Amino acid sequence: MEEKEVLKIGYGRVSTTDKQDASLENQQDLLREYGCEYIYFEKSSGRNDDRKEFKKCIEKCKQLSKSYKVILVVVKADRLSRKFTTLVNTINSLEEDNIAFKSLTETFDTSTIEGKLMFNILSSFAEYEVAQTRARIKMGMEKAKKDGKLIGKQRNLEREKRVIEMYKNQSNTIKFIAKSNNISERTVYNIAKRHNLTRKIS
Repeated sequence: MEEKEVLKIGYGRVSTTDKQDASLENQQDLLREYGCEYIYFEKSSGRNDDRKEFKKCIEKCKQLSKSYKVILVVVKADRLSRKFTTLVNTINSLEEDNIAFKSLTETFDTSTIEGKLMFNILSSFAEYEVAQTRARIKMGMEKAKKDGKLIGKQRNLEREKRVIEMYKNQSNTIKFIAKSNNISERTVYNIAKRHNLTRKIS
């Protein structure tokens, strides 16, 4: 079977906190020197997963992977994403199409056996961290439930019931109901409207 030709695609990014022009130019030079034939750049936060050029870059990688052995190249891994879970998910998605990922300044290089091993180790740590976070949230919710604390929608429903009861008592002013429940007067009126509550005009 004939080996596919290697094609390198670069991605660069700066955020509003970077020295943008110099940083972009530096990334562009490094990616070109490495031999990237397509380079995508943008100014956006690395915590934003909905990036226009980022999406274009990934689509291009997947499109060309049918004819070439594609390597997605960045100067630093955080240029692809500052969120490690997004980084891991993106690289795993690329792997499904046999697209490798390489960082020029770090040990990320999934085109090599060693690089894949290193990435799998880091991915395991990421999965462990996510699992630990979920476990802590679950424990916190169970403790809150045990202590009789209401969470999310339950808390809002409980407050709404209280507002309804107070609204039915004509001696309670709208201002008093709002202040007692830490909500706006408009919210009180909206709750009353939802439950078809009316007040006698004195």
